[in-house]
Amino acid sequence: MIPIENEKDVHPSLCVNARQFCENIGAISIHNIACLGDGDYRIMYWIEKDGKRKMEAVLLRLPSV
Repeated sequence: MIPIENEKDVHPSLCVNARQFCENIGAISIHNIACLGDGDYRIMYWIEKDGKRKMEAVLLRLPSV
């Protein structure tokens, strides 16, 4: 399971979706998940490319319930 640094501050369903996304792209850990408003959220994650760790971010829409 991919660790999330601010997991206690994020809604559990959002953590599940962020983990699924990051597992699919090969991320090694999630630095931060932030709700941005208007149904958007940002995931900042660490990924290893060419033997180097790199932080990347992606903006996504909140999942519809």
